[in-house]
Amino acid sequence: MLYFPQEFFLEETREGFTIDSTMKSFWAAELEVLREVSEVCERHNLQWYAAYGTLLGAIRHNGYVPWDDDMDIWMKREDYNKFLEVAPKELPGDFVVESPQTEKGYTQFHSCVFNAISISLEEERLREFHGCPFATGIDIFPLDFLPRDEEEKESQFSLYYLIALMIELIQKTERDDEDEESLREAFDTVEEVCGVTFERELADTEKRDDLISEIYRLANQLCTCYGEDDGDYLVMYMDYARWAHKIYKKEWFEEAVLHPFEGLMIPVPIGYDDILKTIYGDYNVRIRSGTCHEYPLYNKQLRHLREVTEDLEGKVARINEILEEERNKRKSQQITGAEEN
Repeated sequence: MLYFPQEFFLEETREGFTIDSTMKSFWAAELEVLREVSEVCERHNLQWYAAYGTLLGAIRHNGYVPWDDDMDIWMKREDYNKFLEVAPKELPGDFVVESPQTEKGYTQFHSCVFNAISISLEEERLREFHGCPFATGIDIFPLDFLPRDEEEKESQFSLYYLIALMIELIQKTERDDEDEESLREAFDTVEEVCGVTFERELADTEKRDDLISEIYRLANQLCTCYGEDDGDYLVMYMDYARWAHKIYKKEWFEEAVLHPFEGLMIPVPIGYDDILKTIYGDYNVRIRSGTCHEYPLYNKQLRHLREVTEDLEGKVARINEILEEERNKRKSQQITGAEEN
């Protein structure tokens, strides 16, 4: 278990942004999950690197970006696949590894590791995760090689662009005729190029998530077509499909160096400066941009916890009312009986 000084959990303001004690506990819980992931990687000689906002936080803040609340890491494909093979057997009992390669209905291209699947107020859980009752996890993104051949590179980009478009259109609650035509054409092309057949009808049913995970499973398989001898750049393919500038020279990941992060030391790519400039431009400029999820990350769980608590409080109050009514009824009966005697 990681050690954090007591003052770490106090509310504080960093760069004008207030981090409350609940978020501090959530950060600590995420770092406990990261510790478990790191130990699995160490046992199997697998290399991971801080990624995206976590990398930015490490380099610019020696910890979390104050307004960030999640933890991202990268692994090269070979290590990534090995991790997905061994982690479910080696992580603690309540931990869950979610990936399109293993989970039907999982709707992300990358994988996640969680310490649990639900909120818990059990003493052991709170003790192990620094008072955080929420299910907490980290995102693990695979890095794959981009083919050196320009024609093959263009084909890969087009294919992943279509895959990203398919996912976007399937997830739309309402699709117009143009959307339907675009989705049909994307299905036709991907199926023909890849020699597969999707259950397209699931796109309009409650099982659409099964279709999405099937598409992402294929997308992960296609990444393995190219290895280090075939390319000079690494990409996270679903990023690349949306933002073509997010390509990284493979030498930027040839080595990992340790960097401070909330009092710990975590590995960052040796080319972190070039990587951060590629992703963010001038990364020393503070921009509080929106995230792809609700902030704080645990807000949905917190609402559920409050609803359960309020419901429980309501039931307790009603029980007390009934007991009080019964007590008053018995008193009334006793008084009536005494008067009759």
